[in-house]
Amino acid sequence: MSKRHISAVLIGFFLFSCLIGVFSPSTVWAGEKKRIGVVDFENASQVSDRAMGRGICDSLVNELVKNKSYLVIEREQLAQMMREKRLGIDGFSTGPSQYVKFEGLDYLVVGKIVEAGAQQVNLFGLATQTQVKVVLSVRMIDANSGNILWAEQADGTVSMGSLNTDNGRTIFAQGQSNSVFSEAARKAVAKVVDKINQVNPLEGFVVQTSGKKIYIDLGREQGVQPGQSYVIFREGKVIIHPVTGRILGAEKYDIATIKIVSVENDMAIGEVQGSAFGLQAGDKVRKN
Repeated sequence: MSKRHISAVLIGFFLFSCLIGVFSPSTVWAGEKKRIGVVDFENASQVSDRAMGRGICDSLVNELVKNKSYLVIEREQLAQMMREKRLGIDGFSTGPSQYVKFEGLDYLVVGKIVEAGAQQVNLFGLATQTQVKVVLSVRMIDANSGNILWAEQADGTVSMGSLNTDNGRTIFAQGQSNSVFSEAARKAVAKVVDKINQVNPLEGFVVQTSGKKIYIDLGREQGVQPGQSYVIFREGKVIIHPVTGRILGAEKYDIATIKIVSVENDMAIGEVQGSAFGLQAGDKVRKN
C-alpha cells in the first residue's frame, strides 16, 4: 500500500473516531444541562406591591444560576414563549385539561405570594417585637409532559424589635420594613431553591487529590459553604429510553463522601470521610 493510501486511511480513521466521540451517548449525557424557566410570581398577598413578584423571581433565578446542572432561560425569552402560546400567568395551561408543551425547555417554575404581612407582639413594658412573614406557593412542572413534579409552600420569617415611648412613639427600631420583607422573601426563596436542586442536584468534578484532601470545581459562586457534605461518584452505562431514544441519565456509583473545609470563588477543598483509596481527578461530585 502506498504512503498516500496509508495517509488517507489514517485520516479517515481519525475523522471516524471524532464522529464517534461527538455522537456517542456518553458524550451527549456528560454535557447535558436541564433548561429551566421561572415565571414572575403572582402577588396574592395583603401587600399591594406589584414589583414584589418580579423581585422574588429575580432572586430565584440568581440562585438557580449557581447550579451548574441547570441552564436558566432568560426572562424575555420565556415571556416570548408564553406570548406565542397565549398563556396566562400560570405558564402551562390554557384550561383545566389542556397542556401546552414548551420546546427546548425541561422545567418550568411557577408560583404566587400567598401571604406577606407583619404581626406585632408586646414583649414587656415599652419593648415590642414585629414578626414579618412571607409565604410562597410554588410548583415545579415537567415542561415535556405537563406533570407537576412537586407543589408546596415555603415561608420565610424575620423578627425585628423596637422601643417605644409611653405614648406609643417609636424611639428605636431594629431594621426597616422594606429590607425586612426582602430578607423574609429571600429565606422563603432559599427553601424553594433547595427543593428545585433536589430534582437536579448541583454537580461538578474533582480537579485534584492530595491524600484525604479533595479539590472540586465548585466554589462560593455556586453556593458551596464550609461544613456541607458532597458525594463523589462515577457514572456507568448510559440509560436510554427504549421507545423515544431519549437519554434519561446514567448509572451512578457512589464511592466516597467529603466534608467541605475551605471555599474559594470557583473551587472548594473537602476532606474525605473514610478511605480516599482510588479517588482521582475527573471523578464527579454532587451535593449530598
